[in-house]
Order: sequence, then C-alpha cells, then structure tokens
Amino acid sequence: MIEAQKIHKAGVLYYRVRDPRTNKTQSWSTVKHGTGLAKLLSTQAANDINKNIDQAVIETESPTVGKSIQDLIASREGKVEDSTYRQIKIVLARWEKTKLWNMKIKQVNVVDMEAAEKELKAFKYSDDAIDRSVTRLKEAAKKSEKTHNFKNRIALYEFEKSIETKHRVIERPIPDQADVKLLLNQADGYLAMYILIAITTGLRPSEIRGLKWENVKYSSNQIWVRSKADENNVVSYRLKNNNARREVPLVPQLADALFAWQEANKGKHNPKDLVLHTRLCNPLPHNQISQSLDKLKTKLGITGWVGLHSFRHFYASMLLKRQVQLGLDFKQIPTILGHKDFGFTASVYGHSLDTVEDKQQISQSLAAAFSQQISL
Repeated sequence: MIEAQKIHKAGVLYYRVRDPRTNKTQSWSTVKHGTGLAKLLSTQAANDINKNIDQAVIETESPTVGKSIQDLIASREGKVEDSTYRQIKIVLARWEKTKLWNMKIKQVNVVDMEAAEKELKAFKYSDDAIDRSVTRLKEAAKKSEKTHNFKNRIALYEFEKSIETKHRVIERPIPDQADVKLLLNQADGYLAMYILIAITTGLRPSEIRGLKWENVKYSSNQIWVRSKADENNVVSYRLKNNNARREVPLVPQLADALFAWQEANKGKHNPKDLVLHTRLCNPLPHNQISQSLDKLKTKLGITGWVGLHSFRHFYASMLLKRQVQLGLDFKQIPTILGHKDFGFTASVYGHSLDTVEDKQQISQSLAAAFSQQISL
C-alpha cells in the first residue's frame, strides 16, 4: 500500500509520494503549502495511486485458480520434507479435474466451490480428501492475495468466523460426545482402535499410523511420539516439527485396550513393530481409515464434521474445557498437543468454547467459585 513519506531537504520538511508504476515522485513543501495542506495533498495523491493500482491488478493480473495453485506448489518446493511436498501436489492436483481450475480467482464464489466439490465427489474422493483439498486451496488463495495485492477482493470460499493471530485459522466442526460414543460402540477392528487412540491422546493421524509398540510405555503411563507414517506409508522419524516429539498421557481405558490388542496379535509377523498395520505389515493408509470412518458415519447418520483430524480437535477441546479440573496449566496443554505455545493452541481450538452451553457452564463455574470466596 502506497503511503506518503516524510523527507527533509535543506532543513525543509516535505511530504513525498512515489508512483511505483512510473517510478516518478511528487513532493509538497511544508514551507510552501503549510504542514496540514502538504500532508493532505500527499495523502490524496497516495490514495489515488492505490485505487488505480488495485483496479489495474484486478483487471490485468488476476490469476486463475490453477496458476495460484502452481505458485503455491512452487513456493513450497525445497522448504518442506519430500513427503509433505508430494502430499501438497496430490491434494491440489484434484482441482485440475474441475471447472474451477481455469476460473479467475477473483471470480470464484461459494456456488462455484460447491459445484467443484460435487465434481470431486463424482470422482469418488472421500469427504476427508475433499476437506484437505479445500484447506490447501484456501492456502493458495491467501498466498495469491498477498502476492497480487488483492486486499479483500478474493471471494474464494467464504471463510466462517476465523481467529486472527500470527496465522489465520479455519474453524472446523468438532465431533460431540454423542457422536464419539456412538462410533466407539459400533466400530470394530482397527477402526475402533484408531478412534480410541485418537480421542484419548490427540495424536495426529500420521502419528497414530506410525505409532510403534516400543513407544507405548505402560509402566510410566505414557505414549512417546517418536515416529509417523507419511503419505507414502513409509515410517519416518522426521516429525512435523520439533514440538511434535513429546510424551502424551496414557489413560487407563486406552492402556487396557492396547494391552488386549497387543495380546490378541501376539506372535503375528510385525517387523516394523506398528500398533496398527496392514496384512503386509505396512502402516494403515490414511485413505483406508478415512473411508472406513465415512462408511460408518453414513450408516449411523452422523454428519456435520469430516476428517480423521477431527478427533484431535475433540481431544484438544476437552483439554481446554477441563483445564482446571484436570489440573493442567497453560504450558502443559500445548506440550501434550505438540504445539509451540498456548497462543497457537488457543487460536486453533479456542472456538470450541464458543457454544451457548459452554458459556453457561463457564458462567455457572465462576458463580460457584465466587460464592465460595465472596459473600454477596
């Protein structure tokens, strides 16, 4: 955004504006015009330039969705690990199959997004896969917005209420307790074990898929997060970031279930020591677990949230809601979740405390606390 600059020449104050299109400058002397008028004239000139620049960018430089996606992919090459880079390419390449790909990004609206998602469903992609593609597309749009200086002119997929910190975070619906109980009662096999691990540890899907028995510490009631399974189903010890290497509490319900699962599979070939694995002893593919979950949700009539990552949101929201009751301080919650600090945790999951029921519960808890401390 072009702004007027203050400069001093030969002891005189000037307000100066440079037009980046022509590289020419205009100056207004405070001696000739007075401070107030010089400032006003320079501000008006800057505003005129900004309007013209914005209009020119919109009319001549608005990229297509495809170009924005290609720009994002190019910007991540060499800056993320290979498995993550390949995942980004795969997730974003799905949009090439839709009409959205060749649309100007400034023209895209909610109706276009809904139509594109229907096109992806016609290609038999799961809700979880489409959700990940939408998330990455929003990332591409934001990068394009920043690069091309669109300033709030992108209509790409209406953002619901978002929280502004160092990152813009998209709110995701969280499974409620009724959904989780129903899924646990109806799921079986590896899906039941996956769900139980997810809701009682908050591990990321890749961390559960790469979890090894050697890191299930029954004696200390902990799960050590030391490995993950990437998009190619390869066990990797390169976690998402330094904070992802952590120890997570192992609750008794999960410890009992894991022990029973381990005993039931004792003696079976498992060279990679994985808690959950395929018949060929490889990590369970993300899509396989996701599709099994989608089928069960459809059978049970569960709607309103998608994706394996939703269970991590469920766990995190529980920690935040019951922080005092569980005796946790603001440093322990991000440590358990593998976040850098509490600020990031709150920015991602703080919306979980926004329901009417939660606000009423908070109000009742505060009232009870005050009644014990203060006689009114």
